[in-house]
Amino acid sequence: MIADPFVDIVKLAGFLVTAAVAIGFTWRRRAKWEPDISDVPKAPEKVAGLLTAVLLGILWFDAGRSVGLPPLQQTALIAAIGAVIGLLVYVFLTTVFVYERQEAVSDSKTRKVRIIGGLWLSPMARAKRRQGHDIQSMLSKAANNPDVIWPRSARGLAQSLFIIAYISLICGGSLALSAVALLVRSAMS
Repeated sequence: MIADPFVDIVKLAGFLVTAAVAIGFTWRRRAKWEPDISDVPKAPEKVAGLLTAVLLGILWFDAGRSVGLPPLQQTALIAAIGAVIGLLVYVFLTTVFVYERQEAVSDSKTRKVRIIGGLWLSPMARAKRRQGHDIQSMLSKAANNPDVIWPRSARGLAQSLFIIAYISLICGGSLALSAVALLVRSAMS
């Protein structure tokens, strides 16, 4: 029975490391793989960190109650699938709905800013699109005003989909890693 205190220490250390990672997601800067999209608020990062910490707490609590290996395996698999789906949706959305607009930095300088377009076009933009105009060029010709190209509701819904995909990716990946860590710990003890 000498090993029992060490198992508790390993449990606690694993939980603290996982919680630290979740909290790190909450307060970190955007990673290089994440698009620098100015019109998605920073709040999803904070919510993803909070949700991840809550889910990890539940997972570690259930593991401490000896729920068993099959639920941990199912959690790991479902969370990993959720992370992959979140990544695929995020990549799709980034590829299809992200556009660049010029933003004035000073009187003589501009910079390119990536923005999220809408899920549908405004009536005027739809008519121009039927005539063969490119959405990116329409945005430039509209003085980089996205409201001319997309209704706000179309942009808001697209931004919401980005947020859902991002949270699925971050929470799913963290939860899957944690469940696998618990499985490995169970196999070793």
